[in-house]
Parts: sequence; structure tokens; C-alpha cells
Amino acid sequence: TSIDIGGSSLRILAGERGVELPIERSPTGELTAEARERLTREIRAFLAGGLFSRKVVGGVSSRGASLRNFRLPPAAKEETGRLVALQLEKEFPLSPQELAWGYAAVSRNGPAPSSTPPGQEVTVAALRREVLDSYSELLAACGLKAVFTLGLLAGTSLCPRPAGPQWVVHIRRTQSELVDFQEG
Repeated sequence: TSIDIGGSSLRILAGERGVELPIERSPTGELTAEARERLTREIRAFLAGGLFSRKVVGGVSSRGASLRNFRLPPAAKEETGRLVALQLEKEFPLSPQELAWGYAAVSRNGPAPSSTPPGQEVTVAALRREVLDSYSELLAACGLKAVFTLGLLAGTSLCPRPAGPQWVVHIRRTQSELVDFQEG
């Protein structure tokens, strides 16, 4: 089961079935109370009776997210998260506790295998924690447990990766996103 949460709609793909639900937001960008109630009701109805996974991958719009590369000193794999948190504290106006963030090690040949310690360069994605908490609460009310990533990155994982540079564009009504992959 996968869910794509954009600025104006929420799309669900469960098995071979899918639905797109409109989202109403407050002027500050949060889901309105009415939208939360309606979405909960409609998501539950869509999933009713289906034998779908209750674990979902949630793709969120990159609007409001920051994607940055950091160069870190060499460290053991278990220390990298602490070093990333220190770098976040230095570079962002919000504390690491106020951010939802994740990172991936970068090497010249693509992401490092999970069995090896990450290199000195990491790519970090971060956004306000309250945004993901709001989505998590909505989906939990529907009986779903979500793991989130940027929607554009989730979409690129569905495409074969050619050798060499790759550009992926996601065009929406009010916002477009571009990601540029070089050397993996």
C-alpha cells in the first residue's frame, strides 16, 4: 500500500485499486479538522474489506522539505546519526527534535551498502516534525502505520536507473519538482 500526500490531494494505491482524495488546508497549510474527518472516513471506506498491508509507504511533497549534502568526519556507522544531528543543529533554524529527518550515505558509485559504514558525505532530507506527525495521526486513525519519504524520491524508485545522469520531473497543478541524479 502506498500513499502520496500532495498539497491538494492524497492518492492511495492498494493492490490494483487506487483513489485520489482532495485535501482542504488552512491558510497556514495544515489539514482542516473537516478534511481530517472526511479523509479518515474515505480512507477507511476505500480500505474496507480489502486484504491490504496496513504498513504503508507515504510519499510527501517536497514543499517545505530541505534536501542537503553534508560532509562529515570519518566515523563508525553507529556514530553517523549523532554527527548528522549535530550538523542539523548547526545548519537549520529548528532543533533536530523539531525536525523529521533521515539521511543516506553517498559514495561515488551510489548509496553505500547497508553493511558498510557510511562515507564522509551524506544526503539529508528534513522537514518540520509536526507535518509528518499530522499525517501519521491521520493514517493511524485509519489503522495504517506509515513510513515516510519524499514523494518524488519514492516515485523514482519505481523507475529503472540508467547508467549516467538521470533527471526526474513531477508536474502538478501548482508546483513541480525536479531531481537530478549524478553518479548514483
